[in-house]
Amino acid sequence: MSRQRTAVLCKVLIMMMMMMCSRSQGKEKEAETLLKESIHYGPHFADAYSSLASLYAEQKRFAEANEMYLNGIENCPDNSDLHNNYGVFLVDTGEGHLATAHYQEAIRLKPAHYVAMVNLGRLLRSSNENEEAEMWYKRALMVTRKVDILTPLGALYYNTGRYEEALHVYKEAATLQSDSTDIWLALAQVLAMAGRSSEAEKMTFDIIAREPTCIECYRLLSAIYSKRGNYTQ
Repeated sequence: MSRQRTAVLCKVLIMMMMMMCSRSQGKEKEAETLLKESIHYGPHFADAYSSLASLYAEQKRFAEANEMYLNGIENCPDNSDLHNNYGVFLVDTGEGHLATAHYQEAIRLKPAHYVAMVNLGRLLRSSNENEEAEMWYKRALMVTRKVDILTPLGALYYNTGRYEEALHVYKEAATLQSDSTDIWLALAQVLAMAGRSSEAEKMTFDIIAREPTCIECYRLLSAIYSKRGNYTQ
């Protein structure tokens, strides 16, 4: 890397650090100015485009956000994160049908981009393309075993009546994040649907012992007792 390029990169990185400081202090206009300057000095610095587009989206300036993502992709065509982030933006703004190509491009550019794989899986799941969604979740798990991948796969299994597979996946998720009420509750719900109501009941009481305000836990207990016919419990 040439000395001039190094100097430009250092300048852009300093601006990005200043931008993050400004945003943390609620100085949105100042952050916007710094991001625009970052793009001016470093037009091939992909993070600046994503950050400015995200800022616009948060301010509901969707047309400007869309334009910024497209500018970023044009100037940084090999950046996988830009494609993934643009895909998320498209889904959030009701243009999910356009997001698939960008998630796929992110994965093509970076075959280990498990975040894009999960996002693509979620998008496919939303249109009931369950087999393809499952394939992408499993492909992401080949890259890394993370809760953020396991839980949507568990939900897919649960919602399609594949309870034993859901149990296996949620148990692994609970091992990785044992303090998560949501994961333990999901596991209890699967147990209940799988006809293992006594185990579900015990697990739900264990959750309540740790988290007394868990409203969904009481709803699950109510459903378990109603199914048994124990209406007074």
